[in-house]
Amino acid sequence: MPAYATNMRLKFPILALILEIITIILYAVFAVYDDGIGHDSHHNATESN
Repeated sequence: MPAYATNMRLKFPILALILEIITIILYAVFAVYDDGIGHDSHHNATESN
């Protein structure tokens, strides 16, 4: 087996793990979750008074 094949065998899993960690961090930073506060202030437009 050539030396470059062994080198790539080590590099690819490390690169994949680093990219996965970066994806998780970016998702945690940019994801917006609804905390449920302030829902009672919304009014339904189809509601008749």
